[in-house]
Amino acid sequence: MDENGNQKIANNADNPQVEKASNNVRQNLEKHTDISSNGAYIRLRSSKAFCMRDLFVYISLAALVLILFIAFVFPVKDDDGKGFIVTRGNATILIYTFGSTPKATDLIEVEEVSNGYKIKIYHTSEKIGYNVILFNDQLKTADVIESNCSERKDCYYAPSISNSGAIYCQPHDLKITPLHGGDDDGVIAG
Repeated sequence: MDENGNQKIANNADNPQVEKASNNVRQNLEKHTDISSNGAYIRLRSSKAFCMRDLFVYISLAALVLILFIAFVFPVKDDDGKGFIVTRGNATILIYTFGSTPKATDLIEVEEVSNGYKIKIYHTSEKIGYNVILFNDQLKTADVIESNCSERKDCYYAPSISNSGAIYCQPHDLKITPLHGGDDDGVIAG
C-alpha cells in the first residue's frame, strides 16, 4: 500500500500469473496481427472489408430507399375526376359525369348552361326544400349556387370543389363528392 492507503499493482516480474496472462495476450495478438520490426501495426484482418454478399445487401437497401423516396415524394396524381356523386344519407340521388347530360326526374330539374349544367334538387315531393348545384364541365367543379336550407346556408357559401373535398348540406342531408372516390377531406357543412 502507498501512503494514501491505495493498493499498489504488482509488477509483472513480481506476479507470475500476470506474466502468464500477458504472454497469452501477446501470442494471440501476434497470431492475428502482423507487426513490423519497429512495432507498427500493419494488418488486423486477413479478409477484405467488403465481400460480394455485403455489397449486394448494401445496393439492395439503397435501391429500396430510392424507390420509397420516389413513391412518397412524387406520388402518382389522380386524374381530374370523372364527375360528382350527390347523396342523401346513404341513398344516391344523382351521378354526374363530365360531358354527359343528367336525367331530370320529379325531384331533379336540369338546365343546361354555357359550361355545364345547373341542377335543382328538391328534397321532398312538395318541392319545399331544394339545393341548386352548378356542375362546370370546363373547370371540372361543383358548386352550390342556391339553397333554402337554413339562414346560414353554409353549403351556399362553401367554395367549389374539384377532384377532392366535399360539400355537405346538413339540413337537407345532401353531400356532393368527386366521383373518382377519394377521402372526404375538407368537408364543408351547411
